[in-house]
Amino acid sequence: MSWNYTVTAHRPSAVSHAVTAAFTGPDDLNLIVAKSTRLEVHAVDGSGEGLRPLLDVPLYGRVATLEVWRPHGAGHPDLIFLSTERYRFALLAYDAESGEASAAPPSAGASSAAAAIVTKAAGDVSDKTGRPCDCGQIAALDPQHRLLGLHMYDGLFKIIPALAGGAPRPDAFAAAGALQQPSRTPRAELYLLDLCFLAGTPRPTLATLHEDSKHQRYLKTHEVSVRDKALSDGPWPQVDCSVYVYIAPPRPPPQRPAPRSEDLRTCLAAGCRRGVSASGAPTLFRAHGRVDPDGTRWLLSDAAGTLHAGTLYVLAIGLTDRAEVTSLTLERLGQTVAASAICYLDNGVVYLGSSCADAVLLSLSTEAHEDGSYFSELARWENLGPIVDFAVLDPEGQGQGQVVTCSGTRRDGTGAREASIGSIRVVRSGVAFDERASLPLPGVKAMWSLHASGCGGGGGGSGGGVAPARLVLSFVSETRLLARGTGDHLAEVEEGGGFDTESATVFAASLAGGAAIVQATSRCLLLLDAASLAQLGVWSPPDGAAITLAAAHGTTLLLATAGRTAALLRVLHRALAGIRRRPLRPVLPRSKSGACGGEPLLAAVGSWTSFSLSLLSLPSLAPCGTTPLGDKGAPHEYLLCGLGDGKLLYFPLPTAEDAAPVLGAPKAAPASPRRRQSHSFPLVFCCSERPALVHASAGQLLFSSVNLPAAHALAPFSCYALPGCLAAADEEPRLLGSVSTYRLGEQPRRIAPLPTRRALALLTSTGERAVPGGEETERYKLRVFDDSSFAELASAHLLPDEAGLSILVSGLGEEEAAEGGYIVVGTAHILPDEPEPTSGRILEGSLELRHEAAVRGAVYSLAELSSGLLLAGVNNKLQLFEWEAGAPRLALRAEHCGHILVLYVQARADFILVGDLMKSITLLQWSAGELTELARDVNANWMTAVAFLDDDTFLGAENALNLFAARKRADAPTEEERGRLEVVCEFHLGEFVNRFRRGSLTMQMREAGAEPLPTMLYGSVNGVVGVVASLPQELYVRLAKVQTALSRVVKGVGGLSHASWRSFVNDRKTADAHGFIDGDLIEAFLDLPPRKKEEVVAGLDMTAEQLSRVIEQLARLH
Repeated sequence: MSWNYTVTAHRPSAVSHAVTAAFTGPDDLNLIVAKSTRLEVHAVDGSGEGLRPLLDVPLYGRVATLEVWRPHGAGHPDLIFLSTERYRFALLAYDAESGEASAAPPSAGASSAAAAIVTKAAGDVSDKTGRPCDCGQIAALDPQHRLLGLHMYDGLFKIIPALAGGAPRPDAFAAAGALQQPSRTPRAELYLLDLCFLAGTPRPTLATLHEDSKHQRYLKTHEVSVRDKALSDGPWPQVDCSVYVYIAPPRPPPQRPAPRSEDLRTCLAAGCRRGVSASGAPTLFRAHGRVDPDGTRWLLSDAAGTLHAGTLYVLAIGLTDRAEVTSLTLERLGQTVAASAICYLDNGVVYLGSSCADAVLLSLSTEAHEDGSYFSELARWENLGPIVDFAVLDPEGQGQGQVVTCSGTRRDGTGAREASIGSIRVVRSGVAFDERASLPLPGVKAMWSLHASGCGGGGGGSGGGVAPARLVLSFVSETRLLARGTGDHLAEVEEGGGFDTESATVFAASLAGGAAIVQATSRCLLLLDAASLAQLGVWSPPDGAAITLAAAHGTTLLLATAGRTAALLRVLHRALAGIRRRPLRPVLPRSKSGACGGEPLLAAVGSWTSFSLSLLSLPSLAPCGTTPLGDKGAPHEYLLCGLGDGKLLYFPLPTAEDAAPVLGAPKAAPASPRRRQSHSFPLVFCCSERPALVHASAGQLLFSSVNLPAAHALAPFSCYALPGCLAAADEEPRLLGSVSTYRLGEQPRRIAPLPTRRALALLTSTGERAVPGGEETERYKLRVFDDSSFAELASAHLLPDEAGLSILVSGLGEEEAAEGGYIVVGTAHILPDEPEPTSGRILEGSLELRHEAAVRGAVYSLAELSSGLLLAGVNNKLQLFEWEAGAPRLALRAEHCGHILVLYVQARADFILVGDLMKSITLLQWSAGELTELARDVNANWMTAVAFLDDDTFLGAENALNLFAARKRADAPTEEERGRLEVVCEFHLGEFVNRFRRGSLTMQMREAGAEPLPTMLYGSVNGVVGVVASLPQELYVRLAKVQTALSRVVKGVGGLSHASWRSFVNDRKTADAHGFIDGDLIEAFLDLPPRKKEEVVAGLDMTAEQLSRVIEQLARLH
């Protein structure tokens, strides 16, 4: 048998739907984004220029439609209507009391985030006899809130009437926020493309766009009778609109691709019997968004004539006083991402969500920029999807892998070619730093960066947009000052001016916007001019005590002396001015600082004697409250305190409204914090033997490991030669590192690592046109990159009509190739008159082509047997090749037929696993010079990925978004039974998996003699990176009980059932999930409040604390 645990390491990031609504309150403006199985709720700030995440809610289903339901009556928040791909619907509302009580951050689990969501109505609209429509589900809401309409099956229309005053009266249509039972209404038109309700009609009137058997498209209206459950002819005659797009102001148009035509933009409105068009070049609109409430301006996004490049347009509709359309004006705003959803927020700010590129927030402008566009980018949210392929690397050799994905599509349209087409993205558990430079300066005890007004630098520095230009290094008895010299090299500053280099530095910082700097030594505090380093002022403790600690914010400085005294100073008119002194116990002062400007109002001091933290009011230094070090709290602002034993404590800070400011109790994590600003949000770098980065996300602190062995001091440092870097010091040399994102200038298709050469081999494609404006064709290329810097090492074009389909790094059994390996590429010749490729090549070489072998078909997959033989899936055959070094050539040794298309091939020792287009998986063995079929799965699964779990168990993913595991039955009594694979595990993942790879995102340690769990990683179309781990039977049985208990306690949003969601369903069978544990549900236990945890463990043979420890160990898998 096989027992498995599957969990999401990276959540879906591809946007499928987005709407704006007053969801959290009648006066709020929210952006609701659907990403496959998750629903995100953001708050739009007052200016409309920023988004603040509120909720990230997991769903037991994939969102198929998302609409806003606005009941009548002022002072009521909006409701959200959604349906899933399994034909369940829900009407959701926000519970303000639960939302405030839970303070659910976006990163929280199912329980806390879902606590703020209330289900007003839910139901099932599936039909046992219906044929699912090819164009996908469509939902339409009546503008007067009398009913909802759903098109899910060909020839059928589902009607969900609203309740009037809470009573089910189908003859009344006043919206009260609740819904009646759905009814089934036949419809004459079979192939419906889109639909929407018209506004201002006495009876609900539906407009439909449908296509007949001759591919002619027509617009037709229907009146909806809820009482009779029927559709009757509407007020408009049928209109031939084969070259038109339908828009019905003020309701949004359907969110489906528009027909391709020279004259394609036509508007019809109630009361208008003629079409008005705006001519333009042929295009294909992908998404739309309404700007004005009356529907007179729309934003449209198209494919810009190339795959997945987006052009943003604004469409203005001219109306008369009688709401008749008089004109259409279409203006191009510029090239951006290919949007799948467009939402206009406010003040010219637009959100573009994409399924194939990053989501962006744009600010529209009336004046054109230098690139000709009429918008600028305010924010960007990364999208890993679609993950076409990925590789798992272990660059540090410590067992902690990182995933390098082939993400995105050929173009995301954001501007410059090299910065905007396709991407290679690195996914790891923690943060990776790349060493850019090293200086042999042992003994560094502390480090600070200084910047000066007007200093050049490459960005990425700290506050105010001024790049750091100097680096202060403190040693035991001296200080060194480094600056960027000639040739972009760091050099020691010879003329330090008033800077004290003969003493150890206690503290250094830039003040007054970079015009001045301060240096604190044990003797005094120096104020220096930032440009000339001339001394502007000196302050020494009156009692002669040594300065031990210091902190600064704005122009305010707080110092602690060995005489147990705190001193508050300010820089006024480029001079030091003493404000207040106060006796203290031994303290560690840190001024409270946030992202906003201004002078601090509070300071925090820590006492070693009482082991407590106190808050002092500034500038009086009067005590506000004291708290011991303990455990609780989930605030929005934190105070971090590093202890000598390697722990990092974080405390909730009081708000301005608190009558008596008191620190909340702390939580513990490891290290010594240093704050830096990065990408508009603060990061805290924890210096210790195991460094970490800390950042806050909607009220929750998130910790990420760093791939540095140790760091005892850190400072941000940036210049032209080393932009956006951090300077970190350990006991020996100092390292300069940066956290970077690498993008590829083409769409990556396949990837294979060359570990001995620390390189990656990629197959990429790009679009080319023979003549301007002509048809675009794809051109493939083999490229080799360094796996750390992503610098290109080599490249080679394939033939113009040749597509690269598979890639493998193999030694082909040669000892001389074992060190570096050969890159083997499988191709297909794509000819316009062939429905399927009939020829291809197997290319073999290192960085130069060494050999090619012609084959009769497309080489969809490549694999290598342990004996060095090469396996190739060529159309419907599995072929085995052997490298003959003497010839040299690839010689065909054997082949296996009987497949539809051999899309996936995996090898383990001499066993071979084949994934077929339609015939599930087949197990073969290379023995005695033959390919022998051992067993096959008799189910008709359309495979998308296959892998070996072990010698006897095999993992598969199929196109209905399910996972299954099958095992060979070597002990079966009959040959017929031994020839069939037994399906032992079935599970609905809800993601389209493109690849499995053996590996782990974390370093798994052997604990209490237990072996680390074998793990498999997968990547999906929606940008999900997940983990499949093989469990011991005892642990699986225990977790199965926990999963059952959790499904009773953690209720699904919208009344959706966990058991139903995870059941294996495709066109041929339905089965309950078994053999897999849902790790996303299991790990939601960690976010439950104590009362809910006790409910879960009731009846289990463990306490809540014991179960938490077990789940925390599983969470370390990702």
